[in-house]
Amino acid sequence: MIFAEKLVAFMEGKKKEIAEAIGDKFSEMYFNKEDAEELLGLPEDEAKLIYVHIKRAINKFGDKGLCTTLCPFCYIVCHIARYNCHICKYGERHKVCNAKGEDSDYEKVVDEFETAGLSIHKIFSNTFYRVLIAVIEEKEDL
Repeated sequence: MIFAEKLVAFMEGKKKEIAEAIGDKFSEMYFNKEDAEELLGLPEDEAKLIYVHIKRAINKFGDKGLCTTLCPFCYIVCHIARYNCHICKYGERHKVCNAKGEDSDYEKVVDEFETAGLSIHKIFSNTFYRVLIAVIEEKEDL
């Protein structure tokens, strides 16, 4: 499995969990076909850098939730484009995640978790991410 495919599998794993928690409407808001196509179009060296960064955030720093360190699109914007969220392709499709007044798809997903009384940090725990990475890497070994 190439690294871009691993990134898609990672986002699809989160999308599936969102669908189970708050519904397909919100999972599609979070990650869709165009998002997957963008990741699959990344140069392999860039996709590898992003995947390794995400994996380190999980394994070394214990990251959890739906935070920027666990988002390949945020990595592109923060580390490659020098924190310029307004050039984010994901942001073009879904509106910029945390920009005031944007009413982004990300904010709608977060709001729906809150409305449902669900904790994003409990659902997307560090254990959830460790298992997801293990499943992705197990597929590579097949």
